[in-house]
Amino acid sequence: MAPAASKKKQGTEPHPYLLPIEDVCQQLGTNIESGLSSKRVAELQKEFPPNELEGGGSVEWYKIFIKQISNAMILVSPQFSPYLAQF
Repeated sequence: MAPAASKKKQGTEPHPYLLPIEDVCQQLGTNIESGLSSKRVAELQKEFPPNELEGGGSVEWYKIFIKQISNAMILVSPQFSPYLAQF
């Protein structure tokens, strides 16, 4: 799901790193000293979805281990080790 369209036109304002701190804070609706108000946080949370990854859990350790052990380079390299020792 795409985030809600911004009220301001994209690309018309200069990049934040080109602006003074006060202008950036004004555009974002925040305060340098106190940060975002609780009301502003609630508004932004309604407007933008949480920044979370979709998907399940992690890969089991033994599956990673088996893939690493069965890697072709690991299987081939012991056969060449006597030849590499000469160099």
